[in-house]
Amino acid sequence: MSACVNTYFLLNNGESTMLIEFYTDGACKGNPGNGGWASVMVLNNECNMVATGKKRDTTNNAMELTAIVKSIAIGLRYVYEWRMKNAIIVINSDSAYCVNAINNKWVYNWMENGWKTKAGEEVKNRELWEKFVVCMGKRSEE
Repeated sequence: MSACVNTYFLLNNGESTMLIEFYTDGACKGNPGNGGWASVMVLNNECNMVATGKKRDTTNNAMELTAIVKSIAIGLRYVYEWRMKNAIIVINSDSAYCVNAINNKWVYNWMENGWKTKAGEEVKNRELWEKFVVCMGKRSEE
């Protein structure tokens, strides 16, 4: 079962709204090991696009997060290229790591704490989290 990441972009000018929905996943053979990610974009209840990628010497969490970041970037590209006035981008993921970090706003706490966890440790996958933050419109200040 997939959990909604609840990272939506809502652009609303009083007109009908286009729903752009993504279903994402990432996996790794070994951890670390060779990994891959996939994203399926659904528009009007139809599969519109599938995006995939792979990486050597990575982790499962990195692939899960890569799928989310790539999906947001693809969704935003469609919004701007199609000049949509009203759009919602919804990301669905089964990754507790990603869903919790996003929905509980841990990622923003990490950013404010210099990319350190509550325990003072370096945040894993920082470069991907920084890309996520940029996609969401907030930038890290180092």
